[in-house]
Amino acid sequence: MQPTVSINQDIDEAKGSYVSFSLGNELPVDFLKTQIEYSATVGWGSSNHNGYYYEVEKNAFADAGFSLEIPFTLRQWLTVTPVFSWSSLIDGQVRKSQSFDDHLFFGATLSCDL
Repeated sequence: MQPTVSINQDIDEAKGSYVSFSLGNELPVDFLKTQIEYSATVGWGSSNHNGYYYEVEKNAFADAGFSLEIPFTLRQWLTVTPVFSWSSLIDGQVRKSQSFDDHLFFGATLSCDL
């Protein structure tokens, strides 16, 4: 498991803090010659942050999420990585303040080594 802590401070608009805590890992998939990379995250926002983004002025764990990535090497120098992510607002007041409280994201990353 790979733990990560990220601390973000808005110094312009929100003037608030957002801290995310995540755990990630990799699971080998031999028959595809790749690995599945997955992570779970929970985010805490200060009262200024949550007030600006959610109109709920309190310190709270605001959201949680899960992400799944599967990199495929197309050539020695070219990789495409489909990404699937889900996030949800977890604080009751924050959830009630928003019209959408769960989000599902799909995307892909194309990377090349030069």
